[in-house]
Amino acid sequence: MAALQLVQPNWHRGITSPSVSTPTSRRDALCARSSGRTRPSSAPEASSWGSWGYAQRWSRGCSACRRQELCAQVNLFHELTGQNPQHMDGHQHVHVLPRIRQVFAQILREHGICYTRIPVELGLHECTWVQKELMEFYKGVEEDARNTVDVFKSHGIRWPDIYIGLSTMGRNMSTRNIQRAIDYSLLSLPASLPPGLPRHSPPSTPSVSMELMTHPGYPSLPTEGGCGEGPDDFSRSRERLHELEVLRDPSLQSYYKEHKVQLCAFRDL
Repeated sequence: MAALQLVQPNWHRGITSPSVSTPTSRRDALCARSSGRTRPSSAPEASSWGSWGYAQRWSRGCSACRRQELCAQVNLFHELTGQNPQHMDGHQHVHVLPRIRQVFAQILREHGICYTRIPVELGLHECTWVQKELMEFYKGVEEDARNTVDVFKSHGIRWPDIYIGLSTMGRNMSTRNIQRAIDYSLLSLPASLPPGLPRHSPPSTPSVSMELMTHPGYPSLPTEGGCGEGPDDFSRSRERLHELEVLRDPSLQSYYKEHKVQLCAFRDL
């Protein structure tokens, strides 16, 4: 699957790059990881949440600068892989921020990128195990996402019928929590679909498409990786390896088989 996640420019280095695997010579060109939403006063330190100021500065900059940055990341992705991404979203969901969503949608349409992410997870507010600080951040993401639907629709951009992954991120990922998220979403889909969020599967088709956001991998070394500032706390922790182990758990694979869940790429939609 060819997918690109938008990351913010590292204003200290003045270099941009998509968040894809690159040769060592390009690693220093990776952008600063950040969130464009205000960090709650009770949230963890900025090293755990990314560099908050960068995205805020970028989102408040001129439209031409945002366009230049987005085009640079898509073009570099094409240079590195020989193709445009089939799916594009934003690190910490910055692609649905008010000052980014419009130009983001325009760039996707111009480059023939069909799919993005609408990070609205049904049943999320009932997940009592999610930390209060994270839940507040997720609520901001959800509000931005709901307000972005019409923009993406007007540009012909599509996304899966169901999105899950906020309630199952890092240490919260387990076979049981993934099952709960899938079951809740499927049961709630007909009645609780966010207003304006279209069903892309034909009404006569019993199947629906679903995106499970994951971060499988291995803990980063203390000073290597990241997006310009080095790896953050999540990247250095064992939580990415934990996600990998859960995704490979035979019980999860059995659940998929029993419930006829077919794994696929965006090109298969």
